[in-house]
Amino acid sequence: MPARSKPVRLVLPARMSLKENAFDDLEIAILDFPFRKAIDDFTQGLKSLLHKKQLEWGQYPPYRLLNNAIVACAPTVVHGFEKYSSKQGYIRRMLAIGKITDRDGEGNIIGSSLKYPSEEQVSELIRTWIHVWGQTSWLKKIIEGQGNDIWSQLLDALEEPPKTRWCKIDSATLLDDLDAEERLAFGAVPSLLATLLHGQTSIIKGREVTWRKAQNGANRLCVVSQPLQIDFMRKKGYEEVAEQGYFCYKLEFHVQTQAGRSEPWIYVFLHCQRYAQSKLTGNLRGNDVTILLGMNRERIDGWEADSTLVCLKAVSNVKKGDWLEPITTLLQEFGARSLVAPVDIYQNPQSFWKQNEFDDEYYVVHTEGYKYSYSTHKVKTGFGLAEQSEVIDRTCCDLLGSILQPDRAFERDQTIFSTKDLPPCLWTLEDLAKPRNSIENRNLIPAEAVKRALRGKKLTILIIYQEQDTYDAIEQKLQETFLSDDKDAFPEYITIVDK
Repeated sequence: MPARSKPVRLVLPARMSLKENAFDDLEIAILDFPFRKAIDDFTQGLKSLLHKKQLEWGQYPPYRLLNNAIVACAPTVVHGFEKYSSKQGYIRRMLAIGKITDRDGEGNIIGSSLKYPSEEQVSELIRTWIHVWGQTSWLKKIIEGQGNDIWSQLLDALEEPPKTRWCKIDSATLLDDLDAEERLAFGAVPSLLATLLHGQTSIIKGREVTWRKAQNGANRLCVVSQPLQIDFMRKKGYEEVAEQGYFCYKLEFHVQTQAGRSEPWIYVFLHCQRYAQSKLTGNLRGNDVTILLGMNRERIDGWEADSTLVCLKAVSNVKKGDWLEPITTLLQEFGARSLVAPVDIYQNPQSFWKQNEFDDEYYVVHTEGYKYSYSTHKVKTGFGLAEQSEVIDRTCCDLLGSILQPDRAFERDQTIFSTKDLPPCLWTLEDLAKPRNSIENRNLIPAEAVKRALRGKKLTILIIYQEQDTYDAIEQKLQETFLSDDKDAFPEYITIVDK
């Protein structure tokens, strides 16, 4: 994609409206969990045997293990059987989304990227999952004893044909009624937008960025760029040294409503995502380790794969380095290609990034508290306002220009700024070299902004403090904010109360 000459606005609002017929070229399919009654009957039987009204957290069926196995074998789905609230309490539902690539002369779909495992394939995996769960020591003891009958009933029920089938949902229905299909739109719409960006490229800060679908922690898809190298200077002692590292752009979409507005807003959030690059030696905060898995070939025969990055979890103890759930055992029982052990990935994380078109990719998502062979992660987070606007402009306005309509861009406040008096973020080196009095009107910016916001009313600021140092610091900050000189009096519409 060639670079554009159009300048990027200084501040581009990160909220958008959906244009008419925005998702005409996308398909949505859902599959409700096919054996819910059989599983519910078994858990009720367990409660009776254990004389409990509720099972303990670790005694319920491990759906997280099942869902991890599903996405590890079928990255073409958005997520596995996750919970959705419904009038009946809750349901477990799988979601798949695809882009229509071809239609015949009558408008019928003859080509689409919508791919998902069949109901029979999913049922086979569910049976294997239940078998692995049954090997858990506490459960194995029960089902080999007095729980044998309810266990046999469960296994018999799982051998029956699946009770639910894949169902296609019209995207227009979701937009007309955000509460339809158990509020599916709040997860589906962000995933639809990510699907449209998948595989496309942008020129950002002079280099090519390729966008890729990735599973997000909120049962939806986002997009991430490839790891991008960055060179920078870091202060070390009394001198600055050259450093190098990698980061990637991460774009999240959220659907939100606003009182008095019938249409939803699409909010865009830009994050700086970092991956572990060197040997991971510690996890001080003790959180589960997030690892993104990319598959470049099928994990099991007959299950289609694509390049979506799927989210898996490993235990917090990086020295132990196991997957959070016994997913390796489940995949092995299912006859699927195995995963690399996290402890091996931690030894040299960057070596597991994409090397060729056949091997799996693993990206350890960095979070605060990780320790490496060189102590901490070299790349710090955060983007400047101009860079944020450029990323949003190149994606939402360019690549998704036929889908999204940005809200009105923020214009420069003409009451405060003239063409000669630019805000601090637009000062040039020549401006800064001028005498102070030529640009000292910058001190009027916050004071004038507060005055206009008050609309003729007065503002009273109470300073509550215990130590004199606290009061002095607050007073100095107020002076820096509202006054051009310490000797100036506060504006008449501001009253300071400190006693």
